[in-house]
Amino acid sequence: MIYFIISISISIISALIAKKIKIPAYLLVGGILGVAIFNIITNKAYSPEFNKFFLQVISGSFIGTTINSKELKNLKYIIIPAILMVIGMSSVNIFMGSLIYLLTKFDYLTMLLSTIPGGVTETVMVAQAMDANVSIVAVMQLFRSVGSLIIFPLVINILLKKDRQVIKIDQKVNQKVDNKYLFVTLIVGSIGGLFGYFLSFIPASQMVLSFIFVSIFNLITKNAVISVNLKKMAQISTGVFVGSKVTLETVLYLENIFIPVILMLLGYLIFHIILALLISFVTNIERDVMLFSCIPAGASDIALIAASFNCNSPYIAIFQIIRLISCILIYPYLDLFIYSLFF
Repeated sequence: MIYFIISISISIISALIAKKIKIPAYLLVGGILGVAIFNIITNKAYSPEFNKFFLQVISGSFIGTTINSKELKNLKYIIIPAILMVIGMSSVNIFMGSLIYLLTKFDYLTMLLSTIPGGVTETVMVAQAMDANVSIVAVMQLFRSVGSLIIFPLVINILLKKDRQVIKIDQKVNQKVDNKYLFVTLIVGSIGGLFGYFLSFIPASQMVLSFIFVSIFNLITKNAVISVNLKKMAQISTGVFVGSKVTLETVLYLENIFIPVILMLLGYLIFHIILALLISFVTNIERDVMLFSCIPAGASDIALIAASFNCNSPYIAIFQIIRLISCILIYPYLDLFIYSLFF
């Protein structure tokens, strides 16, 4: 437990440094970088299981507080954007996997699975079942997830800099949160998270169930709230959770797959931003919503990053959940089919 406290302290200090040098989403980006460096040097960064539960519950509950009857009625408008996103991301997956295969010595199926924009654990399990190189898939997926959380916010900040309606002061920041409703919201979200804990076959189950439970509570009472301080605590804890996954062994292994990792990150950065802007243009979904929705990283992490930009649309979480489900149920089998065409 002492190393968890140390890791949290390093996340806070790193976030303050990131704020000082004006890095966007400084709480999360600074925390990840600081804890990752600490773990590379000492291998002592620690994130207990309850930290992951806390992050998923806070993220899901926060998204749930944004759901109201109007947002519920508007869900039908995200069907086409969601389909375009799934098709677009699968195309990027196949293109990037094929490109890296052609430019490197690694086998085709391994590269296809390594560039799936899904969860690290789920993709590694799929790779093992399909007899791909599990080590390469695991490391590339880790760098894709961590790299996306660090790079995408920086680029999105530049793209949205002129959008005054996005980079604005959150009107709720200065409003006093009723502690009674905050407590009830946390209880409801935690109950949902517990259900999710036992339904782990659902992607991001703890966040999803917390989201559903708090959404229902908010639709009934209109009193679901999550304080700004809790969101900040969650971002600091995310720095510990993500940063603790980066080890010296991971960095050293990067020497073997440096070119594939760089190509993958550049490819995702370019093509996913183009995809987000294109979907926004075609469907009239807000540009900031689609930019955050197309970040290929953890759904709960993206929700917290979007919140730091005061982009509180519940659609982001829905898009992210659709992406994760597609990465489990569609992309691996599509990749296997493409692979079977040539080998």
